Amino acid sequence: DLTENVGVGLDEDGNNDGTQRQSNASPAASERVRTVTNAPADAQTSAMPLPIIPDPRIPTSLNVMVRTLQFGSRAAGCETIGVERSIAAVGSVAAFATYLSDQSLSARTPGADLVVLPTAAAFTGIAQAAVGVARVCDEFNVTVEALMVGDRASTSEIYFASRILEATMVVLCDGSSLHALSVWRDSPVGEALARTRRIIAIGASASVLGEIMIDPRGGAPTVGLGLFSGVAFCAPAVEDQLQRTRSLLDEQTALVVLGARGVLTYDSGEWRVAVDDDVVVSRGLDVTEL
Repeated sequence: DLTENVGVGLDEDGNNDGTQRQSNASPAASERVRTVTNAPADAQTSAMPLPIIPDPRIPTSLNVMVRTLQFGSRAAGCETIGVERSIAAVGSVAAFATYLSDQSLSARTPGADLVVLPTAAAFTGIAQAAVGVARVCDEFNVTVEALMVGDRASTSEIYFASRILEATMVVLCDGSSLHALSVWRDSPVGEALARTRRIIAIGASASVLGEIMIDPRGGAPTVGLGLFSGVAFCAPAVEDQLQRTRSLLDEQTALVVLGARGVLTYDSGEWRVAVDDDVVVSRGLDVTEL
């Protein structure tokens, strides 16, 4: 769908001639950002800078047109806890694009409501991360909104939690798993994530969701959000660190080393490696399969 942009007309000398001109050109994803703050009146009358890094505090909403994903239910061996939900873990934005483009994986339906949560990207830029995901979705017919939850204070916005619960699918951006955990745990946003039924986690954000999260600083297991058990995700690391992680996990927990091209899905009661490039699964010290 084309959007209508209104611009100010200029005379031959470049001065404002008091007229308005219209264009039917659709703006780029990065230009379709509107700000949402605790003081909406101020937000409408002032220019909003990009979030301050590493402590972004400006919740922003991004709307674009793209397509959606629908998933299935509950795990057996690798159990998904509480709510029946579907989860996809993809290694990067490029792997997210691969996932969306494969109809057999994503089961896309037109006009779906997709919410992007870029919290983990706080140290590299949550606005940039959200726009990056939106650009991948440009070719699909779905609605995308980015909720700029960058720090603990922004999780108290009632609108953010309600949008997560309403959305057809929630996409979690890559970045710092430790930062994402510290922001989401015991917060309205974290509670909404625990109740939503469709999640796609990009990169390190997949580790946050499990009952066991792998600390990227040294590879030790720690406590995650607890949305599922039986599987722990981590990013590729040096072999010594991976061996340490494996030795600290019990043999009932599968460690999934998720590289940039990997895609895993949870559907119909089980985890499945959908794209096995850059994916290594182990139990104890032995490489295995899910």
